[in-house]
Amino acid sequence: MHCVTPVFARVNPRNVILETVVVILSYLYLSFVALTSRIRVTSASEESITTLRERRPAVYAFWFQHIVFLLYYFGTRKMPILMTPQAKTDRLTRLSEWMGLRVAKGSLEGGGRHALVTLLDQLKAGTAVAIPADGSRGPERKCKAGCFILGQETGSPIIPTTWKALFRIKIPRKYGPLYIPLPFNSIEIKLGAPVVVNRHYQFAELEGIRTQLTNQLDRLAD
Repeated sequence: MHCVTPVFARVNPRNVILETVVVILSYLYLSFVALTSRIRVTSASEESITTLRERRPAVYAFWFQHIVFLLYYFGTRKMPILMTPQAKTDRLTRLSEWMGLRVAKGSLEGGGRHALVTLLDQLKAGTAVAIPADGSRGPERKCKAGCFILGQETGSPIIPTTWKALFRIKIPRKYGPLYIPLPFNSIEIKLGAPVVVNRHYQFAELEGIRTQLTNQLDRLAD
């Protein structure tokens, strides 16, 4: 028995072309920003710098509002990244793939636990991964469970990550703004101290870890 796709569900070729053009232009823009800017990595934690430099397995957690330039930075390191599959973030998902990231699509809320399993496998294989700590749909700057599951199941440190720039623009969004750096800039990738989640931690202890990660991410971003 053949399935017939309803006319209203068919993909509009013009929309596909437009989305592709937007993704390509975004890729070229971020590449131009990186080419014309001074980029440096800083941290008060020598352990975080060493983990990054030696490409040790770790969970790089960040606020979603900073995802755009981190797609470029993590892409240069070919990291797997967790993205939520939905229409409004699909453009960022495709941009992630253009930037060289391996995308695991899913979210705990959307039943996408298979995506976390993909990242768990990458960590166990010795590869670092990246994840927006607050997800793409908010609430803004509220850590969700994903990064803690990854850290607890593998013993990998969670490293708070953000970026700051002299010049940036703010794009309004329903679940919180997105920040995008401008060209000819000075951009600082900032790493916090590693947050370790003991495998035997109970709920109360995990809440303390959540507060610790949230406070670090907020301090790095502000």
